[in-house]
Formats: sequence, C-alpha cells, structure tokens
Amino acid sequence: MALDIEYDLGRWLYVPALFPWESFADAESWADTVSKEYGGTGRHAAPPDLVAWLRDYLLGAVRSNRDGTIRFAHLPNITAPNAIVDVYDLPHDLARPLSALTHENQGPAIRDAEVTTFPSDRLGDGVKAIRWVRLEDGSIMRATNWVWRTAGRDIVVIAASGDLPLSEALDPLIDEFARTISIAH
Repeated sequence: MALDIEYDLGRWLYVPALFPWESFADAESWADTVSKEYGGTGRHAAPPDLVAWLRDYLLGAVRSNRDGTIRFAHLPNITAPNAIVDVYDLPHDLARPLSALTHENQGPAIRDAEVTTFPSDRLGDGVKAIRWVRLEDGSIMRATNWVWRTAGRDIVVIAASGDLPLSEALDPLIDEFARTISIAH
C-alpha cells in the first residue's frame, strides 16, 4: 500500500530521500536548484548568504532522512519559518501499542503529554500527541505525533523543534498537512 498526500505545493516542499530523483542526479544538484529557485533573481533576489543557508538546510534535510521516511519541508518562501515534517507508512502491528507510535511516554518529559483525538476526513479519527522533552544538553524539544491506525497500516506524522513558539505556531499548518493524507487506491 502507498499513501496519497495532497499537500499544498505553495507551502510544502517534498524532500527526496534517494537519488537520482526525477531530473536530479544527486542531493547537491537538487539543493542547488531548489535554493536558487527560492532565492529568486534580479533586484528582488535574496542575499547570497541566505540562498547558501537554504542550500545547506536542504542538504541537511536530505542527509538526515532515514530510510522509509517521507519527508517534507515547510517552505512557502525563502524567509518563511521552516520546519521538517516526517511521514511514516508502517505495517499495522497489533503487538505495537499506540503509545509506541505517539511517543507520549518518551522522556525525559518535562510535563505530561497532551493526547487528543485528531479527526481526518480521509483517514478517520486519529490521535495527536504533543510532548515536551528535555534533551541531553538541557534544551527542551516540543514534538508532535499525529497517528492513525487503519486496516493494514499505521500512519505517523512527526514534527519536532527546539523553537517552542514556532513549533506551536506551525501546528495548525501541520494539522492541515496531516489531513491531506489518505491511503492510495
């Protein structure tokens, strides 16, 4: 089975995991092309250091992408707040508890996770779990998992950030993104 994700092309950028991909031989040529496109041209062009930063960001997004992850970057324009969102399409496993997918018990938590029902017209009711975890360096990470258990599939969407206000501000956009996912037929 595969997923169908009807995401907003003006807001989200698919981050390929394997190359060659479409017309791009490697991650470098993809990141070069995308960053230059976002950077623009002429008198409205972004500063070269911002274009270089975006190239490095995109390369990092590709290189840190794990096998089996469907990755997107929130990138409506070169100066917009950015975020990485990972989607996992897993075989349904009754032996795997829901909490293993929501990570709601993952620690060390600084407070209890917020776990709520998350409705989707395409996948039915799922679960949204927001948690705050203290990292080894003492910083706090806000992580959110959206989870659906369907016939034959466990679908998980994950977004995490150490920028707590940005993470919270992007939640409605990621909610909208998550609701575009369906099982491909």
